[in-house]
Amino acid sequence: MSGLPFLAPAGLIALVAVAIVIVIHMRRRTPPVRTLPSIRFWPVAPEDHAERSRLRRPPLTLPLILQVLAATLIALSLARPVVEGVAGLANQRSVPEHAIVILDGSTSMRANDGLSGKPSRWALATSEVDGLLDAWQPGDVTTVILTGGRLQSFSGSTARQIDDIRAMFDTMEPPGGRADIDAALTLAADLLLPDRANRLVVITDGAVRANPAVAGLVRAPIELRLVGEPGAAMPNLAVTSIGSRELPGRSDQHRLAFTLASFGDEAVRAPYTVQADGVDVVTETIDLAPGASRSVEVNLPPEATDISVAIQVLDVQAADNRADLRISGAGLSALDILLLSDAPGSLERALSVIPDARVETFPSTTPGIAALAAAYDLVVFEGFSPPVDDVPAVPMLFVRPQQIDETFAIEGVMPAPEIVQLQAGDPILDGVDLAGVTFGETPRYRVSPGERVLVGGASGDMSGPLIWRGVVADQPSVALAFDLASSNISQRVAFPVLISRIVADLTVSALPGTVVIGEPVVYAPSLDAARVTFSDPDGQVATLEVSGDGATTRNDLTFDDTGRAGLYSVREFDGDGQTVGEGAFVVNAGHPEESNLRPVAGLGASLVGGPELTSSPASRTGTSELWPLLVVAALLLIVAEWLVACGLRSWLANRSPVIGAGRFKRWARQ
Repeated sequence: MSGLPFLAPAGLIALVAVAIVIVIHMRRRTPPVRTLPSIRFWPVAPEDHAERSRLRRPPLTLPLILQVLAATLIALSLARPVVEGVAGLANQRSVPEHAIVILDGSTSMRANDGLSGKPSRWALATSEVDGLLDAWQPGDVTTVILTGGRLQSFSGSTARQIDDIRAMFDTMEPPGGRADIDAALTLAADLLLPDRANRLVVITDGAVRANPAVAGLVRAPIELRLVGEPGAAMPNLAVTSIGSRELPGRSDQHRLAFTLASFGDEAVRAPYTVQADGVDVVTETIDLAPGASRSVEVNLPPEATDISVAIQVLDVQAADNRADLRISGAGLSALDILLLSDAPGSLERALSVIPDARVETFPSTTPGIAALAAAYDLVVFEGFSPPVDDVPAVPMLFVRPQQIDETFAIEGVMPAPEIVQLQAGDPILDGVDLAGVTFGETPRYRVSPGERVLVGGASGDMSGPLIWRGVVADQPSVALAFDLASSNISQRVAFPVLISRIVADLTVSALPGTVVIGEPVVYAPSLDAARVTFSDPDGQVATLEVSGDGATTRNDLTFDDTGRAGLYSVREFDGDGQTVGEGAFVVNAGHPEESNLRPVAGLGASLVGGPELTSSPASRTGTSELWPLLVVAALLLIVAEWLVACGLRSWLANRSPVIGAGRFKRWARQ
């Protein structure tokens, strides 16, 4: 920076005050009026008829000099002169800045590295945010991107907006979930401002990953600030998963399965307790190797409902030492399935064993299928298809379907097809063993564009799909080409697993049993619901309005305020405010990734921004504004001028009132 630049050059207009001060001092003063007892013996002063100007040459007096200097300093301060950053002076930036802060709000930020003796990682992170907000100055923009189970952004460009953001983070708890740093970086890249000096600050505990390619899209410098104790390997124990299934032949009794994991560098022995409806079922001790996890299964008492597993240890992350599970076969967590079949048999049994599933069976001659199906989550057609004008507006599973308009067109028959194609990696086929499965005579269906064959078969020179997914009447669908009665698949363990995978793929459960903290819950309300309330473990209630035509369609709701571990209650209300349904789900903090509090190696090397959008070195190196010093100097000069003026008047007042004639003449001429 060369010379003495000004941030507000228009302030130099105030230099006109210097001329005004000088003109005021050039004016001739009106002689003061003095009261005397008599001027009888005073000589008469001759009259002066010469023309006299009202102005005179500027008198070089101390008050004039002080006033001119004060006016000059005030004008210069209004122009805001700056110099390179000087120690001892408040640094200001000569170019407005856009500071983007990515704040990690994941579950791991709840950890307290010093147990009860130090603030949590989240408290340290929000303190860093406060410091960045304090650096805001007029003309700047500050944006905070909070990443956890979802992205949230807060932006401020005025002092009041910055204060609002600061106040919000002073009381906010970490939202939890997994921090998607890549998504936050992508959003930050879109928020860069070309007319400001952009910079990005990532505040995290280091237990996250970042894609260097995504970071390179951010055309601004990226600064990484780690909170907590990133250099230490923090040991932590957690319950990372929990679930249950019915015991064979016992619909009233379940078998609990959960996973205990150790995230540390030393082997540990951890006591744990399993409770059912508040009563201890198991109290054991488990040995875990460094970084290892072990699954445990326990038979629960009959009709047990509320289950909890707790590790009896004190570590840096207390929230994931416990996991809860609610076992329920009814309420809002149930899945309603409509089966249309004239001989349900094995298909009905496979659907009925799906947890929380309620199956109702009707014959193929049932009229008004579309209207009937509106109250269900899934419709299953076995051996037939509905008329084209009666196709339901819900997901569908077809077993050996008939043609619907151009869909399910048949182009021949495969006598006894064998499996020749499997779509590996598809969730429907996950854990499904189709080895040794045989099929009888199977229609050869024509696959339309956009449909995906999961299992293909061939018989001789003819081939066709055996299982495929597609869309029927704008609804997702899965079709099985073969007849269950002529295949041995219904006698195999793979059949109920396959049907369960298909149902899970086509439907969204009304309420999940358990949710990871911070993850959103997608909820499908009933047709009678006008609004739905969610109550968290602290009793805070959130209300969501249901949209849709109320008769045949409903729109899914997304509840994303799952930042507290514990039991959440859900209620549905109709238009009259009457309760039409109730349910509950549990939020747990344990997670295989978020419970691992150790920092990811090489995170800093991954956070390197691309070529900068703007180049404003002054905004980053910092400059010092001189106006505070100039204002102080001007005030000192004004005080000095006042003291000088007061001293002069006091001196004149103390002089003798008798004035010689000569002096009076000269004074009178003035």
